[in-house]
Formats: sequence, C-alpha cells, structure tokens
Amino acid sequence: MSPNAGPVPPNGNQDAQAGLDCFKGEDYLGAVRHYKAAIQAGGTPDDCRDWRAMLALADANATAKINVEIPKPVYFKRETLLERSPVRDGDLPRPPRHRPGHGCFRRLWPLLWPTIAQLPQAPLTTGSAARSLP
Repeated sequence: MSPNAGPVPPNGNQDAQAGLDCFKGEDYLGAVRHYKAAIQAGGTPDDCRDWRAMLALADANATAKINVEIPKPVYFKRETLLERSPVRDGDLPRPPRHRPGHGCFRRLWPLLWPTIAQLPQAPLTTGSAARSLP
C-alpha cells in the first residue's frame, strides 16, 4: 500500500472472520455480534449476503441454545460399569413363548406334495362352465 493512498475504507472482513471463528467454536452469541459488526462495516454485495445468511444461522442457533447439552453428559468409571446390574429378576417382561406348531407345514410340505400332485383333477361342476358341458 502506498503512503499516499489515504485511510483504508471500512471493511467487515475481519469481523466476518471473527464471526466465523465464533460460529465454528459454537459461540453463537459472539458470532451474532461479529456478523452484525461486519454487515455495518460493509463489504461487497456477495459478502454481505453471505454474512446475513450466517447471521441468521448464528441467531437461530443462539435462540435455540443448540450448544447446551441435555441431558448433561455423564462419564462412567470402569468400576461403575462392571458393578452388578440394578435390574432384578422379574423387572423385565418375559420373552414370547415359541409356538410348537410354527413351521410344521413348511416341514411337512415336501412329504405331502407328491401325494397331492397325484390326486386326480375334479371336474368343474358349478357355474356357467358346467351348463355348457354336454
């Protein structure tokens, strides 16, 4: 930059970068503050459109308190995990009983099919087809 260029016009790039850093770090209130400052400082129309979009996202995340974990994380100790289970016998429902006949037709079908296939075909005796027979 030459010394005769004069003062640098205001630009929101630094504030936008700080807003992006806050957004990535899940500090959404800080991101809102920096993106508002970037938009007020100005920039190219494309930059301002992007900053407004990021401002809307950061504002929505800050309003929803998306960075608050519910329930609070619990970290277990090895001893806690290896302790005897607090679930007693009878606390859980019994599994369904196996039906004794389930699948018997599937097992019997190969044995029955040769016999069924050899049965003679019964003549059609009802309906309009029966009337047309001589």
